[in-house]
Amino acid sequence: MSFWKGTPVEDAIHYLLSRNVPVSGTSAGLAIMGEFLFSAKNGTVYSDEGRIVQDGWSAEARGSGSDEETALVVEPNGAAARLGNGAVYFLRPPGRPEVCKSRTPLTYRNVSVYRIAGSATFNLSTWSGNGGAAYTLSAEAGTLTSTQGGGGIY
Repeated sequence: MSFWKGTPVEDAIHYLLSRNVPVSGTSAGLAIMGEFLFSAKNGTVYSDEGRIVQDGWSAEARGSGSDEETALVVEPNGAAARLGNGAVYFLRPPGRPEVCKSRTPLTYRNVSVYRIAGSATFNLSTWSGNGGAAYTLSAEAGTLTSTQGGGGIY
């Protein structure tokens, strides 16, 4: 990000976006397109630092992530399809975490996950999918659990 922020490259990206030209990225290029970003640039983030909803930065947090060698193609109407070898994950927490404070393990229950792979699709406008797998993740006192068969988080 430091290589393009405040440069003509950033200006070009904003110019293209203003004209509805598709702009994409992979890896770090994809990560910087969201409103909030965790890059691990300076280590990790702790519960008391990464509180988007808890601290009122947003009324609701939604997130997506993709496996290596995987891309998400998004149409103007929000329809999205996966390309590549892996899966794409869409997460939506139910509200604020139950426990999110310094030096205390995180408790955040029932985060909705929708995973698309193969020909499954997702719509960002309605935040719903078709043909994928839906499950929930919970962090209870810092321990992650899943409702997915076999307890897998991915």
